[in-house]
Amino acid sequence: MLETRNGLISLSELEQFLTQSLSHHNVGVVPRKISCLVREKNLMIMLHYEQPAMPYPRKLFGVVKEHLAQLVVSSEYQILLYLVVQDQYQTNLLPPSVKVASPPPQALPATPSPQPRSTQSIQSWRFPKLPKFALGGVGVVTAIFLGYLSQRHCLFSNSCALIPQANRLAKQAELIIDFTPTDLSKALVELNNAQQLLQSIPSVSPHHREAQHLSQNYQQKSQAIENLLQADTIKTEALSLTQLPLNIETAQEIESLWNGAIALLESIYSDRNLTELAQARLAEFNAEKQAITSLKTAQEAAEIAKVRESVAQSLENWQLVAATWRTALERLASIPKDSKIAHEPEINQLATIYQSRLTQTLDRVQQETIATQFLQQAQEQAKLAQNNLDNRNWQTSVSYWRQAVEILNQIPRESSLFTDAQILMGNYQQSLQQAQSQQAIALNLEQICSANIRICNYQIDSGVIKVELTPTYQEQLQQVALATSVQPNAPAEMELRQHLSGLEAIFQSISSNTGLPVEIYNAQQVLIVTYLP
Repeated sequence: MLETRNGLISLSELEQFLTQSLSHHNVGVVPRKISCLVREKNLMIMLHYEQPAMPYPRKLFGVVKEHLAQLVVSSEYQILLYLVVQDQYQTNLLPPSVKVASPPPQALPATPSPQPRSTQSIQSWRFPKLPKFALGGVGVVTAIFLGYLSQRHCLFSNSCALIPQANRLAKQAELIIDFTPTDLSKALVELNNAQQLLQSIPSVSPHHREAQHLSQNYQQKSQAIENLLQADTIKTEALSLTQLPLNIETAQEIESLWNGAIALLESIYSDRNLTELAQARLAEFNAEKQAITSLKTAQEAAEIAKVRESVAQSLENWQLVAATWRTALERLASIPKDSKIAHEPEINQLATIYQSRLTQTLDRVQQETIATQFLQQAQEQAKLAQNNLDNRNWQTSVSYWRQAVEILNQIPRESSLFTDAQILMGNYQQSLQQAQSQQAIALNLEQICSANIRICNYQIDSGVIKVELTPTYQEQLQQVALATSVQPNAPAEMELRQHLSGLEAIFQSISSNTGLPVEIYNAQQVLIVTYLP
């Protein structure tokens, strides 16, 4: 759109306006076509004629000027008039009254009109002042020069030699890619040259759109080649850093480089030949990246295994350590065989070290497994011993306590359960001694209570020993005592006293030996006497 005093007007409306205006004036021959173009505040009006039909240039430019003045075009625009006659051009710049600005570099004026004002306009283009007899020569030279520019920059002709030249350069680049893919930099030069040719075609050229389309295609190929070359550069840097042994930080840096190179290759997909080259590189780059990733994760797993090993205190801990060493070995084994580091001696050395540590850990796992089983068995025996002790099965309880202690003695000193086993062993040995003591008391009491007749029953608790006389024995004692009181019988009375005195001595001895009080109850469960340690 063009800004005028009366508002905006389209270029097609301006062309129609000028065509109608010239048809109503005697300018000789009406132009075959009028073309208008605006470029960077330059209003270019081209009047097309065919020979031998020729206009009166002075009158023609005057009429155009007159009608443009009626529109009052914005002063921001420089107005240039072109007379196009079968590739020969005459140009008239409107005088300063129309506020003509400096013309664009791609649109130099052609042969000037003989009007004095035209001469002033030519001077505004910084042409040197020449005598009047030389003006004709200037017009010839200018026409020839503008014809060259027209041909060189494809301004008005139906064909453009720059486009075939650019295509030939692009074709040469394709041949280089096909037959000598190692010379991609040469192909890039050819494509860049082709783009320069196409970009020299100005936007006012009818071939500009085609040139832009080709230039975009060549730019895509150039970018793809640049990505390939950059990926190769990154590959060289990554391989130069891959010097075993690697620490984890360097491995991460190399991995990052490979990721960048792979991203560049994966962005190439528009050109078949370049895509094939990129895919071929991708297989190699992915293998190298996988190798570094596997090595890095193997080393990380090994470090984790060492830390877990240093604090392992149970079977579950040691099983986790073994699993971590297995992970480290699996990561090493996942290094692609076609990678650079796959057959490096350092990889085999790491595999040997990791396997040795795994074997040691598995031995410890087995040791801990056996220790755990022993501990569980000892605890089961202790439970049975306690149950029998509660049920006064002294002999059976002693047997179970003894088995529990023997099992705990089989737990290796290197086991993480050794300390726990020693604590349990102290408890079990104490319980064994207690059971053995109670068994001995029970044997003594059994001997006392089991005479010709059952004289007593007993109960051994943790804090006291209770002895209860049987009704039969109590009745027998009462009968003997009654008989000796009715009819004195010195021998019988002496025997009774000796029997009771012996019982008292035995009960007192049991109390003193066990450190427990012994309580004597009659058949009616009434406390008779207590013997204290």
